[in-house]
Amino acid sequence: MSWQDRPFEHADEAISFNFVQWVNDGGSLEPRADKGGFACPVDQDIPIPGKAARIHHRGGSTTDVIFTQELSAAILRTRFAWVKDGLRVAEYVDGARGKLQAVGYVVGADGAPVPEPVMLTFTGLASREFGQVRRQFTQSVRTATKGKAPTYAFWMHLRAGEVAMAGSTQQSPITTVELAREVDPDQDYLGDALVDAIPWPDVLAWADAWKSPGPNGTGVMHESDEEEDDVPDPSNLPEKAGAPNYQEGTVEWASEIPLPFDGNSVSKGTPLGELSDNALRYIVEDKARQFPKAAKAARILMRARQEARQEDGEYEPPF
Repeated sequence: MSWQDRPFEHADEAISFNFVQWVNDGGSLEPRADKGGFACPVDQDIPIPGKAARIHHRGGSTTDVIFTQELSAAILRTRFAWVKDGLRVAEYVDGARGKLQAVGYVVGADGAPVPEPVMLTFTGLASREFGQVRRQFTQSVRTATKGKAPTYAFWMHLRAGEVAMAGSTQQSPITTVELAREVDPDQDYLGDALVDAIPWPDVLAWADAWKSPGPNGTGVMHESDEEEDDVPDPSNLPEKAGAPNYQEGTVEWASEIPLPFDGNSVSKGTPLGELSDNALRYIVEDKARQFPKAAKAARILMRARQEARQEDGEYEPPF
């Protein structure tokens, strides 16, 4: 059969970026590390800070990388999927593993931003850890800027945290990811030049590419790196796939509620805590009847931000 006559089930990914992968187990590295961190294949020529190392994959192959336990990143968008047998599936099924990717800028070894966006890839339990850290950073930015600037405009300083044992059948080491410090808006601002250079059409096309099932795609050095002994609890899914973990009615709960529709500049599934004040007001005023749960969460977040501004000496009329 000619390629002209063959029906192709899957199209190419719309946009792809070079990637930096989160490594859970420092023991898979040569030389051995006390815990995991960020690893970038050397053939991608992304000049992240760190040292030369070699990752030993479960299948016996190896990849030469630059490895670091600290990395500064400015996250523009994220996307999440359940992956099973090399394919993204629409929802959690037995045997699936979570995969979260974040596209943005990183600070290079010379202290300057790497000029092109890259992907950070987290699989399994690490994807949930990173999602929680990013929400924490979002709240920190909202507080520090009084809601006047978006999260992506600031560097998020990440580092490898504690090593925990995880797994329902066989325990294996998992390195958590955590914030190295709180945001300082004046010190951590990307600068006008970099913000103006963000290729939003490519970034948004990249985020939209995972809205339907398809091939696993790029972002990992070896498929076996996405396998874990731990089976996720379907009642405790990441923000785009299920319900938040906090008590309903709290700010934490409201921050994790996913946006139930696509907006002009944000994708469906984005946690409400990452939205601007104007976006939250739009949900309350125009979408409350259609999405009452999201509207309730938006009201909680608007009220919390108003109270934070009043504590700082600013006054705003009640909603």
